[in-house]
Amino acid sequence: MHPQVVFSKGGFVSLPFGIAAKILGIPLLLHESDRTMGLSNRILAKIATKIFCGFPGTEFEYLGNPVRDDFFTIFPATEKKRPLLLVVGGSQGAQFLNEWTVKNAPQINEVANILLVSGKNYIHPSGVQNEHLSIVPFLHENFAETVHTADVVISRAGAGSISELAAAKKCTILIPLPSAANDHQRANARALSKSHAAIVWEQQGIEKEEQKNIDSLLSLLKTPEKRKVYEEKITLFAVKNAAEKLAQEILKMI
Repeated sequence: MHPQVVFSKGGFVSLPFGIAAKILGIPLLLHESDRTMGLSNRILAKIATKIFCGFPGTEFEYLGNPVRDDFFTIFPATEKKRPLLLVVGGSQGAQFLNEWTVKNAPQINEVANILLVSGKNYIHPSGVQNEHLSIVPFLHENFAETVHTADVVISRAGAGSISELAAAKKCTILIPLPSAANDHQRANARALSKSHAAIVWEQQGIEKEEQKNIDSLLSLLKTPEKRKVYEEKITLFAVKNAAEKLAQEILKMI
């Protein structure tokens, strides 16, 4: 029995299945999470029945990226004496972000607490953690709540991370991974920067602009009004119930 519809989000594994769907006359639906299409989706786009996208501003139908409901949840406000900077490099951490955060923690600690989600393979320098700087390898069930608690987030620019931060309305600084396939993280970050929805720092030139960047970060941490602008604009990149909307599109083809 043939499937009634084939749904693909890209990746090299999806390519033969998409081609087979076309040969067998089965509707093929694509979803591209990033701002630019990966190679498999670019090939399959020529034969797809429908194409959906996770970023606004493309030629395809914008349905957003699926995000857990708790990122959209309004958590009770917590009283804090100091703002909180959250630095997270994705599920595996990011060595560059880890080293940058530890290096610049003394300046940042003057005005804010720091929580660094380092990834499980990061070797924490001895004597670094103090009352204003915490380093944890990973956050599990309480990750969404931690994101909501943060005043500013520094993150890589993967589609999933951006969608979660947009859902939580976070003032965000993006540092795209230079080695990302198809340079998709830089394209993601550029889309937010053009909409004034996030600040983008380029990793390659970050040392030349280091003090300028630190000053900009400290200004954000000290000024709620500046953060508010980014918190409102980043919501353009969040779609509530994206998973349900994608499921409805699939059901239409059955």
